Amino acid sequence: MRGTIPLTAVQDGYDVPMTDEERIEQFLVNSGFAPQSLDTVRPDFPRWLDHLRRRGVTHIPMSPWMAGPEDTLAVNLLNQFALQASPRQDAIARTVRHNLRNLTNTRPYKL
Repeated sequence: MRGTIPLTAVQDGYDVPMTDEERIEQFLVNSGFAPQSLDTVRPDFPRWLDHLRRRGVTHIPMSPWMAGPEDTLAVNLLNQFALQASPRQDAIARTVRHNLRNLTNTRPYKL
């Protein structure tokens, strides 16, 4: 049942029903993604949704700025996915990706 994460539009202040893919796209746009970058990562949305469901995410926020405390995992995972898809390889991007992997328990902390 792809595309059926139960979403509460009222929580976001939106009363227009959206698909999960549209919610991810809106999240990325509100996070500063360029349209060209969206075209590149759009084919990955179904895989991202599967991973979000496996991790227990039940709500995809419209933006990182409109997310509540219950959306922290979704925001961190979506940011992690976006950064992993990014061609940016400078030290800041590597550090942010590293920290997001720690925050989302993608791998154990290194001591």
